[in-house]
Amino acid sequence: MIDWWKALILGLVQGVTEFLPVSSSGHLLLTRELLGLEEIGLAFDIFLHVGTVIAVCAVLWRQIINVFKHPKQLVFVIIASIPAAVAGFLLNDYVESVFVSARWLWVLFLITAILLLVTDILGKKIAQDKITKLGYGNVAVMGLWQAAAIVPGLSRSGTTICAGVLSGAKRDEVANFSFIMSIPVILGAAAYQALKILKGEVAVSLASPDIISIVLGVIVSSVSGFFVIKFMLKLIRQCNLKWFSLYLGVLALLLFVNFVILPKPLF
Repeated sequence: MIDWWKALILGLVQGVTEFLPVSSSGHLLLTRELLGLEEIGLAFDIFLHVGTVIAVCAVLWRQIINVFKHPKQLVFVIIASIPAAVAGFLLNDYVESVFVSARWLWVLFLITAILLLVTDILGKKIAQDKITKLGYGNVAVMGLWQAAAIVPGLSRSGTTICAGVLSGAKRDEVANFSFIMSIPVILGAAAYQALKILKGEVAVSLASPDIISIVLGVIVSSVSGFFVIKFMLKLIRQCNLKWFSLYLGVLALLLFVNFVILPKPLF
């Protein structure tokens, strides 16, 4: 069982960090430990991710409809989704069992920070005449990086945006596609977790107060995610990622000190 106010906090963390290139799964894991909710695993996180899918649909509904009108766009989504689907099917249980603690998040936050900084520097140096429309190669690379982001601490939006920008695709197309390509993966993960709940493999009660906490978390994650998407769509066009890199670098340093340097971690 999770208190409603803790569900609100987790929903806000999910909504804000899902579309910022800072890893929502890593921040959820860290927040759970700070709130003393280590027993709440990926199942609850998946429900919060569904809330952010609602936000994507609310902001980019025209682009989503356009995907179904143009077979090539639909193929792009399928290509980008396959690596993450395979990785989730094969590694989901392993990731859930290994990354149950925030102890090693500093390493993955640091990797994301470095990737963002490199993209910020190199992305601005890519000649305008070399920037092309989103193509099969771009979406394939973005799909591979999305699969890698199954590990908490590696930002899904961060890795896919960086992959798209560094592969030379137009930034506005990269931004839109990065958010759209998350939809089938998140919904697939949600369906997988729902199946485990129905089989009794995951202990989530569908009676009050669990269901109330889940609904509140989904609502908060969708509303906050709605505004963050609009913010990121403007920011990505400028390829201004260094501040997120700095934030993750500082956070990685603090976690390193807490878990590695201090004789007794503060949490």
